[in-house]
Amino acid sequence: MPSAEGANACWLQLMMEPQLDQEGMAALMQRYGDKAMGKAGDHHAMHGEGGNGMATGDARP
Repeated sequence: MPSAEGANACWLQLMMEPQLDQEGMAALMQRYGDKAMGKAGDHHAMHGEGGNGMATGDARP
């Protein structure tokens, strides 16, 4: 593998408008219910829901 020494790097961060994100999530929930967010049963646990409307979590058996 070639060396990365001297290679340029940049940071790219994409963000979604919070209101648009929230409206999109609400539309998904209205159309598909709990399964839209992966809440198909008790085996899914959602943790760390932040103010951006995105949920991160682990699927637990």
